[in-house]
Amino acid sequence: PSQSLPLTPRLLAAYFDRPLFPENFTAPESADDWSGRSLKDWVTFYEGGQRLVNYLKHVGYNGAIISVACQGGSIYPSETLNPIPKYDTGTFFASGQDPVRKDILEMLFRLFDREGLKLVPAVHFSSTLEELEHSLRNTTANPEGIALVDRQGNRYQSSSGQQGMGPHYNPLDGRVQTAMRRVLNEISDRYAHHRSFAGLSLQLGPDTYALLPGEQWGQDRVTVKRFEVETNFASDKSSQSPVAGIQTRDRRRTWLQWRANVLAEFYRDILSDVQQRSPGAKLYLAGGDMFVNANLRDMLQPSIPNRLRIDEALLQTGIVAEHFRGQNQIVFFRPERMA
Repeated sequence: PSQSLPLTPRLLAAYFDRPLFPENFTAPESADDWSGRSLKDWVTFYEGGQRLVNYLKHVGYNGAIISVACQGGSIYPSETLNPIPKYDTGTFFASGQDPVRKDILEMLFRLFDREGLKLVPAVHFSSTLEELEHSLRNTTANPEGIALVDRQGNRYQSSSGQQGMGPHYNPLDGRVQTAMRRVLNEISDRYAHHRSFAGLSLQLGPDTYALLPGEQWGQDRVTVKRFEVETNFASDKSSQSPVAGIQTRDRRRTWLQWRANVLAEFYRDILSDVQQRSPGAKLYLAGGDMFVNANLRDMLQPSIPNRLRIDEALLQTGIVAEHFRGQNQIVFFRPERMA
């Protein structure tokens, strides 16, 4: 008789959309005598990590998804991000006791290894990447297509109030995708050997460039030309605008579906990267904040009659949930609307 395979325990994970677990569990900070400020040292993060794993086990979680890089900062040393000390403030000690950026994520993985828990690092792509900024400054390399623009060529202006944060780049562009994959591969290369490593997560929100902020974005000449070639769609030669033809009713749907297909393939490439380093790892798309978008929020306002479906709103951001249904390697946390 055939032997049944052991069942893989289902991941029941706590989700932290910012790396603020020391604050969440009131871990003590150290006083800097010269400035009078309280700053985070190794004791702060170790106490916070200990309390985190104890809490997870106490309430019945077997893992956690924790943002490790967002808003320009990170909790691990990174050569691809060049992070600011937003979350690791130890570098500000006047005594110089903490001059080297701490690898807090390594500490967390060791704690999770010891306790038999699973850990999924999450990345919030909202700050600039030096690799892409260099390409934008290098005008001889034809940087068009990297920056996120609408059909008038206007760049996106963030409405989050976080200065310098926003969807700076066009995720449909291959150069942008390559730079993002380098950031994620750096994490996998550093930590995929841990038993607790369960995959990676992308935080999908209105101010990230892991998706699109709306229907009109990504319509630069390079991207539109690629759309025309891949869909066998010839633009209207009589029009002064190379993207004018996309706005017609019969082409708009094709354009939206094409964007969603490109992003779905991008996510599959990320999954392939991480599984090369850790077979069995998954990619989690954390979309709980996707509708905190001014345009989508207005579209989802109750009306009579209410004809808009959630799937239509997701399509505006380049997401089609059907692309991830029926398989368990890419897990999409789909936002739901409750009334």
